[in-house]
Amino acid sequence: MSAPEPEAAAEPEVQLTRRELRKGELSSRRVMRLAPVAQLLPGLAQLLLKQRVIGILGLVSSALGLAGLVTLILAFIIDRRIGLSWVTQERPLTIIVIVSLVLGLAWLCLGIHLAVKVIRQKSRGSSRIWIAALVILVTLVQTLVTGGIAYYSNLQRDFVSKLFPESGNSSGFVDDALNIPMPPPKEPILSGRVNILILGGDAGEGRWGLRPDSISVFSIDLNTGKTTIIGVPRNMQRVPFVSGSPLWGPFPDGYSCGPSCLISYLYTYASGRPGLYPDSPQPGVEATRDAVEGVLGIDIPYAVLIDMQAFEEMIDAIGGIDMCIPKDIYGDNGTTIIVPSGCSTLDGETALAYARARHDSDDYNRMTKQRAIQEALIAQADPFEVLQNFQKLTAAGAKYVYTDIPQGGLGALIDALIRSRGQKVQTLEIVPPNFSSIHPPIQKIHDAVQAALSK
Repeated sequence: MSAPEPEAAAEPEVQLTRRELRKGELSSRRVMRLAPVAQLLPGLAQLLLKQRVIGILGLVSSALGLAGLVTLILAFIIDRRIGLSWVTQERPLTIIVIVSLVLGLAWLCLGIHLAVKVIRQKSRGSSRIWIAALVILVTLVQTLVTGGIAYYSNLQRDFVSKLFPESGNSSGFVDDALNIPMPPPKEPILSGRVNILILGGDAGEGRWGLRPDSISVFSIDLNTGKTTIIGVPRNMQRVPFVSGSPLWGPFPDGYSCGPSCLISYLYTYASGRPGLYPDSPQPGVEATRDAVEGVLGIDIPYAVLIDMQAFEEMIDAIGGIDMCIPKDIYGDNGTTIIVPSGCSTLDGETALAYARARHDSDDYNRMTKQRAIQEALIAQADPFEVLQNFQKLTAAGAKYVYTDIPQGGLGALIDALIRSRGQKVQTLEIVPPNFSSIHPPIQKIHDAVQAALSK
């Protein structure tokens, strides 16, 4: 009896195993050829190559990144204010920075791992080198994108944390070197009309002016974007204070002592008496706010103090502003033209010279010029230019700006500013001859303000 039958029975199994191996090898080569495309979804190639642990971890990271991106896009689509609030608050920005860095590192490792697998593939020719190069190229693009997101998010986070107080948190410092603490936290305003006091100082780099050179109130409807700018002359006398102000005691009849008591002098007066506003790092701002509220008859929850030097740097950062100058502007000597008449693009230095010029110009005229620069800067700040010069803009803002606008209110405020683009800005100047600066008609001013805000 012959015994070759078991060997004959075993041969089909050997042939089947070889067929499976060849099939697996072809499948592996096919995955390798598609490796650059597969790297667009990091982890997919590893999973197809039966490296389940690495593949699953990679796909989870990809799903996490995709889910985060989709969530942010949906937030902007459903309610732009939600998306804006996420990218203007310290905590969400911190999460974005961490997630971007982790994903970037993970995808870099997965790309290198896949490129090595491609190079080690047993095949003739140099095709595997080109495939590996394409994998590395895709990986580098992914790393640059995630790294860029992390960089700009961290820049934004640093800017927001230094300048805007976090709602419910009074810790931190506006300027660590000067030991200026953050203003006390405020509840953010998310709907209706919000009034913002804008004080323009003009002291040059490194110090604040003892008196605001311009005083304005930006009143913005957060739902429609309609904006009204109210100008208050810095030389106004006999200004009343809003009820409950600490200045009621020293000045029960208003800030009334002739030319020595102009509204702009309140900044100096209160700054030298910090006990009047013990909870504020800027008592001068608070005193001026109390006076402006009394003059205009409106509540002003937010305030911004900005040095004119910041306008110069911000204007340069966006490539200048287009303005039409009605007549030549002369220097103090009255003979040198510092800003020629006509329509042109002004750089920061020229715009600042235009705003500061005193020859043949009174306080009211300078108010008008400064307001024109502020409006031009806001209206002409193109989003792409802002993005390209984001670092310069944030550096200028953090260096020269103080504000008590809470982080939680930035999303609604920026959304309103976007809505305001293309709309006509209403202006109201509380200046002679309609309103006396020496004996201001307070009730008439209140009526005019309410009429302007109701348009």
